[in-house]
Amino acid sequence: MNYQQNEMDIDVAKDINSIESALKSFWEKAHAATDIIAKYRHENDVLKENHSALDKEVKMLRIELLEKEQELKKLHAEHNRVMNAAPHDGFVPEEKEFLKNKIRELLVKINSHL
Repeated sequence: MNYQQNEMDIDVAKDINSIESALKSFWEKAHAATDIIAKYRHENDVLKENHSALDKEVKMLRIELLEKEQELKKLHAEHNRVMNAAPHDGFVPEEKEFLKNKIRELLVKINSHL
C-alpha cells in the first residue's frame, strides 16, 4: 500500500508539474500576444493619423484644383477675347503677342500644378 501511495504521489507531482508547465507556457504566449496586440494598436493609431492627414491634404488639393480650374477658365476666356479682338481693340501687335505669351506661361504653370 505504501508503494501505491508513493506512486500516486509521484503521479500527482508529475501532473502538477505538467499543469504548471502548461500554465507557464500559456502565460508566456498570452504575454507575447499582449505585446503584439499593443504593437499593432500603436501602428493602427499611426496609420489613422496618417490617413487623417492625407484626407486633409486631399481636400486642400481639391479646393486648390477648383481654384486653378476657375483661373484657367478665366484665362481661356481672356485668351479667346484677345485672339478674337478686332484690330481697333486698342492693342498693338506687340502687346497681343506679349499677352499671348503671358497667357501661355500661366497655362503651363497651372497645368503643372494639376
